[in-house]
Amino acid sequence: MIAGRYLNALQAICTRLEGGEIVWAITGSAGMALQGVPLAVHDIDVQTDRDGAYEIEEHFSPCVVTPVRYVASERIRSHLGALEIAGVRVEVMGDVQKRRDDGRWEVPVDVARYRRWTKVGDLQVPVLSLVYEYRAYRALGRSERASTLRRWLQRQGPDPAALEREGVQPVHVMALRPNNWFINVARLERVREAWRRGLQDTLPPVLVTEIDGGLSLIDGHARTYAAYERGETHVRALVRDLEEIEGSEALYRHIHRVGPARGIETIADLAERIVAPEVHTRLWVGYCDRWLAAHETQ
Repeated sequence: MIAGRYLNALQAICTRLEGGEIVWAITGSAGMALQGVPLAVHDIDVQTDRDGAYEIEEHFSPCVVTPVRYVASERIRSHLGALEIAGVRVEVMGDVQKRRDDGRWEVPVDVARYRRWTKVGDLQVPVLSLVYEYRAYRALGRSERASTLRRWLQRQGPDPAALEREGVQPVHVMALRPNNWFINVARLERVREAWRRGLQDTLPPVLVTEIDGGLSLIDGHARTYAAYERGETHVRALVRDLEEIEGSEALYRHIHRVGPARGIETIADLAERIVAPEVHTRLWVGYCDRWLAAHETQ
């Protein structure tokens, strides 16, 4: 629950910026709390591009506490300033860039790409995708906050009412445990191209089942990873009972249960396991064939 003074500040921000050309979104604890994550809110962070930061400063010139200026640290840099609106500190960040592990800087965050909308009373508030926020905190080494988000996202399973209906339903990408420990890069590139061309809705739904009370991603790892890297929170999924799915039930259960010991609990854990087709065949298909040969004859 967000305290009233923060909602008053949000209303002032939304009212002033509504209908303008600035692409902006609420991020940080306020953005996550607005999407249901149980976090304490102490300020409001607004993320935009470089020009947007200076335009927002101009819109709220009587509220400026710290003028927007370029600020760089070891891990992050942006055009940063601070306002005080309705008694609440509001930080404005434009063209946020994070330093990669290899020392290079990422391109500035494309806020429009990761922006989602959430309703708060009569307000439609732009927020950054929770999957994007998780990736950002992990990249910054904010492991505690990243873990909090990860745990919350993993609990976001399918809509219970939707489970009672036949057909495709949205499932949270972070609620799915991969039933494949590698991604074929050729398949991933085809899915990425579909996204680039705006054809993502033509892709088939992923196949999901329930194992040990959790959701297991049986088919569609490239589709799910492409959605994850674009900051999407959900994928279209066909949820089926395990016995209805073609293949070895014993193998599916084994992969699901052993995954966490291999460091594989969500689709995010496959980021370093994207491999060439021949490597995928050798490492993954070979592993499954060997496991089946050793166990299904027993």
